[in-house]
Amino acid sequence: MAPSTKSNIPDVPPMICDQAKQKYYTTGEFLGKGGFAACYKVTNLSGEIYAAKIVSKQFVKQKNAEKATQLQQEIKIHKSMTHENIVKLFFAFEDNANIYIFLELCNRRSMMELQRRRKAITEPEVRYWTQQVTSACVYIHSLHIIHRDLKLGNLFITDDMVLKVGDFGLATYSLDGKGDKRWLCGTPNYIAPEVLQKKQHSTKVDIWAIGCIVYVLLVGKPPFETSSLDLTYRKITRNEYDIPEELDKEAAALIKRLLAAEPTDRPDAYEILKTPFMQAFTPRRLPVSCLTTKPVFTTIPDAMNAATTQPTQLRCNVLAERTATSETYLAELDQQISEILNKKLVEKPLTDDLLKDPASIPIYWVSKWVDYSLRYAFAYQLCDGSLGASYKDGSKLIMDASKEYCQYRSSKNEEAFFSVLTCPLAYEKKLILLQNFENYMTLNLKKAGSNVLRDGVEIGRLPVLQHWIRTKTTVSFLLSNGTYQCNFNNDHSKVIICPLMGAATLIDSNQTFHTYKLSNLDHSKVIICPLMGAATLIDANQTFHTYKLSNLVANGAPRELTDRLHYTLNYIRKLQEINW
Repeated sequence: MAPSTKSNIPDVPPMICDQAKQKYYTTGEFLGKGGFAACYKVTNLSGEIYAAKIVSKQFVKQKNAEKATQLQQEIKIHKSMTHENIVKLFFAFEDNANIYIFLELCNRRSMMELQRRRKAITEPEVRYWTQQVTSACVYIHSLHIIHRDLKLGNLFITDDMVLKVGDFGLATYSLDGKGDKRWLCGTPNYIAPEVLQKKQHSTKVDIWAIGCIVYVLLVGKPPFETSSLDLTYRKITRNEYDIPEELDKEAAALIKRLLAAEPTDRPDAYEILKTPFMQAFTPRRLPVSCLTTKPVFTTIPDAMNAATTQPTQLRCNVLAERTATSETYLAELDQQISEILNKKLVEKPLTDDLLKDPASIPIYWVSKWVDYSLRYAFAYQLCDGSLGASYKDGSKLIMDASKEYCQYRSSKNEEAFFSVLTCPLAYEKKLILLQNFENYMTLNLKKAGSNVLRDGVEIGRLPVLQHWIRTKTTVSFLLSNGTYQCNFNNDHSKVIICPLMGAATLIDSNQTFHTYKLSNLDHSKVIICPLMGAATLIDANQTFHTYKLSNLVANGAPRELTDRLHYTLNYIRKLQEINW
């Protein structure tokens, strides 16, 4: 592991040893860092994988005995919990340098990244996620514990799209129903007014935080967010926030109850689940694609019983947001890349984990493609194993990784979804072509793995190939979710950029992801996605590294990258000239 440049972030050995049990763990991918801890993926000799939160003992010592006590309490509280919506703490131990806390690994990162990609999400999705965080709080509060730091960044997501509450660093016992009023703890946009006023507080501070979470998921921004911390705190203490007129009345009513100025006016966690908003249709499962795009709901609540669901016929609809989205993404890419290219060139080594930003790893990119566009279509495979084709008539068809469902987009951008087994006659020939493309590409692809849809999973709306350009030296893609990718033929390097996250990712031949700030780029592949403000570099060894675009803008980029970004900018400007 690379040495850290800040004393509060621990130096992590390549092999971690639990001396008491004589067990060894290999340190793998860097997952992220917090105020005084770093998190790595670690593997034992049996192949079991954990997320290890690692705290420097030197840092704890430099603070005070209270910090050590707080860490001990975090471990004690967290380890005592067993719930499907709480990150599991397996065990903890220490060596001479660090304290190691072994946690359940949540590969889909957190709700914070989902919200940054999607902004506001649909009401059924809000209920799906809120139901889980609330269920966790019912359990936590039943143990007379207050979490005190509920926020999107502490709500983690598993591969099965299950929400897990994590980070109990500020949690405390509340045997009398109240917490210690001495502590001003929490995150500014989620902190309750009684905490700001240093009054005695209770489990109702977690209910307030759930209100902030529901608001930001429905509206796309926190209820009290301002450019000034003092102003934010003033708005919180005065209970000043706006509810958009277009928001569902039952959703607005729930938010008002959760964000009641008086803690006693807020419901408890169990009561939240019984509110009218939460009793409406909620999907049993969500597809991974909802991390970046809106899902398609194929079931509706029965008129007599909202808890039951019945299948409903899928209808075509025109994607009204298509023009604005494409033009907005391209304009953002143009602006950010132009700023990067106008800066002085800076080169730095990519050896420090502190530079990485793993949470910004892209969800989708093109992993394989085949060009039959002169006769039929341009076909491609996304990284999750789903397959798509862009046909000569301007229509597009994509089949999910389970090979069970398809989504079709006409040249007029009308959208339809159907089962492969019940394919409408109008799309049959195009589906056969897509299946033939799949057979051809399978010869050159690794097995995609089992992505079979389970009962209750809604159909994912996968990003489709919006446009592509192929030359003798490159092939470039623009996906409908804003992700831009460019593959360079001479060294098989790729570029992916996503502006909202401001980061770039490298993936190696072992499919290990490394996410970095863009100021330190010195590799030959980049993937660009306007939604995340991020660029992903993929080198000739298929190693992915993700970096923050904001640092490229501030500090410039290495020549290996700028050479490719010049081409990227030219391609983006060509796309902007297209009449969408």
